[in-house]
Amino acid sequence: MRFLSLIPALLIVFSGFLCSCDDSGDNSGWNSGNNTTNNNNQPDGGVDSSFRVTEVDPDHGPVTGGGQVTIRGFGFDKYTRIFFDGIWADPSQTIYIAPNRMMVTVPAGVVGPAQVTAQRNDGVQTHLIDGYNYDQFSMDPASGSMSGGTFVRISSPLLAFESTDRIFLGDTEITDFNLVSSGLIVATTPPHSPAKVTFSLEKADGTRLTTLKAFEYYDTTDPAYGGMDGTPIDGSLTVTVLDAYGHTPIEGAYVLLGADVNSPFKGLTDPNGQVTFSSADLRGRQMLSVAFEAYEIVSFVGFDSSEVTVFLTPIDPPSNPTGGIPGVPDNVYAQVSGSLIFLDEEFNYSCNWKIQVPGPVPAGYERVAKIYQSLGYYDTMAPEVYILRENTSTCIEGFGYPFALTLWPGAFALYSIAGFQSLDGSNFIPKSYGIVRHLVIGPGEIRQARIKVENILQRTVSVNLVNPPPIDPQNGPFGYKTKLIMNLGADGYILREDSIISTTATGLLVFSNQMDLKAELADATFALYSEAHSMGAYPFSQVYINEVETFPIVVDNFVEIPTPLSPVNAPPENNRFSFTPSPLVIPTFVKVKINRFPSGDPFWTLYLHGELSSFVLPNLDTVDGVPHRPSGGLYWHLQSISVPHLDFDHFTYRYLSKTYWDANAADGAAFTF
Repeated sequence: MRFLSLIPALLIVFSGFLCSCDDSGDNSGWNSGNNTTNNNNQPDGGVDSSFRVTEVDPDHGPVTGGGQVTIRGFGFDKYTRIFFDGIWADPSQTIYIAPNRMMVTVPAGVVGPAQVTAQRNDGVQTHLIDGYNYDQFSMDPASGSMSGGTFVRISSPLLAFESTDRIFLGDTEITDFNLVSSGLIVATTPPHSPAKVTFSLEKADGTRLTTLKAFEYYDTTDPAYGGMDGTPIDGSLTVTVLDAYGHTPIEGAYVLLGADVNSPFKGLTDPNGQVTFSSADLRGRQMLSVAFEAYEIVSFVGFDSSEVTVFLTPIDPPSNPTGGIPGVPDNVYAQVSGSLIFLDEEFNYSCNWKIQVPGPVPAGYERVAKIYQSLGYYDTMAPEVYILRENTSTCIEGFGYPFALTLWPGAFALYSIAGFQSLDGSNFIPKSYGIVRHLVIGPGEIRQARIKVENILQRTVSVNLVNPPPIDPQNGPFGYKTKLIMNLGADGYILREDSIISTTATGLLVFSNQMDLKAELADATFALYSEAHSMGAYPFSQVYINEVETFPIVVDNFVEIPTPLSPVNAPPENNRFSFTPSPLVIPTFVKVKINRFPSGDPFWTLYLHGELSSFVLPNLDTVDGVPHRPSGGLYWHLQSISVPHLDFDHFTYRYLSKTYWDANAADGAAFTF
């Protein structure tokens, strides 16, 4: 969607703002209704004490938010809404499970403890004081095997990292780490017994900064994200089956080892959602399938791990209610009001464009400044949310050009690119920029900000594409598209229109007019996204570099496209599916989704070891209580995925998120049974 700009009567709107430029903003209550509360879960003013928040699990996380947590308590219903220090948890991502449990996505926040509030449909609230903590240091992922070796990114929203620092996980010092910036370190975890351990940063003067429970070591399967772990299979395999939404055990799920329903290793899960297979002959890599009525079937192919936790997704997932809070619209955005001003002389700002956008103005052009919001997705280009023009916009001397914006809530930066815009709007020549960092704004909240355009766009970055998939004008991919991105850490990403290059040739690409990594951007890094594309369709191959550390940037890790060989517009022979392998860059795993066509309804998802290029789909038509093969058209989607520092025997569901990938490629084909 395009963001709304609140333009009318700007001088009137800002008449009060001129007297106070406090960046703290307005936390006033759009959150109307009955404000009677249960502070710290104690009855107050006759409020029903059965409406309470008792626990948030996990009870801490990064300032960027985005993590899913379980809210426990009493008296919840489908209209209950959750707030973190007054910031609304997105209702579209809130799942009501039971009167004592909800799952919500944490909004962005600031370092420190946050009060967690539940609000009923009648406006009554109950609070859990300090129920959640936004961490000083955040580890991603935040859990891993007791054997160590988990590759983690350690973030510091307060930009605490220096080259002289020592870092510790529990009592063990991590000596082999890489300082990417003052806000980011990458490292691998040392071994540790199962526990939740502290991350500590020791400064050169001996000062220690810590985050409690920063990382959890587990001894079997990841308790939060399932998947595989444990030792290699040696006579025994335990399978746990959970509902993907509530993480509750599924009793009676059908579990099969191998592709033959006559296998001796099959059974139903117990009330704990578990089944164990034991035999002296049970060793080596296996295929596991799990099926249950009204759920999508799941298979793991080519794994060797004695502990597997499988998440089954309902074919009809639980719905999220919308609205329901008195006085609150269903779609609540954040608002930022403020001004844009130009650096004129040293330490002096004015309405003068000519220093930051020096003339002469090209014929058919005008000076403009475009305002953008950084976004949480690295491959999404932000549209301008406001445009100021030298010749027509009104500037207040000493204050600047007023603006009022309606934006996505969260943690983000506001930035402006000033330059020359053609009068017909077809071309823009960027010259300078200004940026405001670390804005944390919840739904319905209002903040104030001033953008100072004071930096010339003068950096050049070169990129070299090596061995991308070849262009195929008939079947695709049809071309290459490369995007140079600014990674702002907790503030998200900047992707500019003029930082995207499309070509049909490999070799050197040159990106000019880039921001310098200094001043407000000293903790930022460049990132890169490159793809061999088919205009948004199959086939494609994509590469993402999250933090660029060396220049020029070399992109040489394209995964080859997994082209379906059989079945294609026909039934599979002997239930076997095969596709082309990727010998140059072997993916970590291949995800296969089989959907009904054209409805897209899910039927089966498989996760294959990255070295495999075929599998046999078990025929479960003779098994009671599980989905049987549908009639009519189907489509199988193939996606080869590369995750750095991960082997398939330690796969967890967290690695289905693109934030962990460095490359993927996909294709697909129609078929019938």
